[in-house]
Amino acid sequence: MQEAFEEYDGKLFEEGWDWEKFCDQFAKNNRHLDHINEELSQYLEYKRSDFARLYFISDKALIDILANSKDPLLIQKDIGTCFEGIKRLLFTKK
Repeated sequence: MQEAFEEYDGKLFEEGWDWEKFCDQFAKNNRHLDHINEELSQYLEYKRSDFARLYFISDKALIDILANSKDPLLIQKDIGTCFEGIKRLLFTKK
């Protein structure tokens, strides 16, 4: 694996490259990302427990819905997955 990182963009890393420190930081970052992923999964499960139809959509779609919840036009593409027989909704201004 070390050989794969020794050359970057055609240039060798500078002398004094601390490979052990790099590997330790890389492992630490991976553990941190794993923790974030676990927390996100728990949050999505919490949201799904509030509204069972959300179990039928992917995590990516649910994140998109939650991120755009204030703009219903942006979540149109996921409506059909949540509600069988509904392809889209028509919104009018009052």
